[in-house]
Amino acid sequence: MGRSFKRYLFPVIITLSLVFLLSSTVSAHRMIVEPVEEGIVKVIYDGGRIARRAEVVVYDEAGSEIARGGLDEKGHFYYPLDQGDVRVVADDGLGHRAEWKTGDSHGDELSRAVTVILVLLGFVIIALVFHYRVKNKEAALPVE
Repeated sequence: MGRSFKRYLFPVIITLSLVFLLSSTVSAHRMIVEPVEEGIVKVIYDGGRIARRAEVVVYDEAGSEIARGGLDEKGHFYYPLDQGDVRVVADDGLGHRAEWKTGDSHGDELSRAVTVILVLLGFVIIALVFHYRVKNKEAALPVE
């Protein structure tokens, strides 16, 4: 059992390491609140489609509701500027919810293309490790 366990230990460690290092929030169809300009946000889905059903609620710094409503035909929601920093919460009633706070940026997430490339690179590394191990085993076999 000891040899069998050691045989699979390295690939398991590599696989788990890649899963933990490359995992991120999964969002097949997420909703995004984007600032357009001061006092205006746009609520869209990940693919760029307007979240027409979304209800938007704006809270001030103390957490009090200062505005509530739906989107216009362009997907925009207008909120008062005289409230200082605000938190905008959009919910479409279908399980999608997004938040944005003044001063936040959406540039901290990896783009989808970079994530796909990193995952594929992980699979290639795993394949190379297994290929290297098989070659070493074949080289260690006695020639008949």
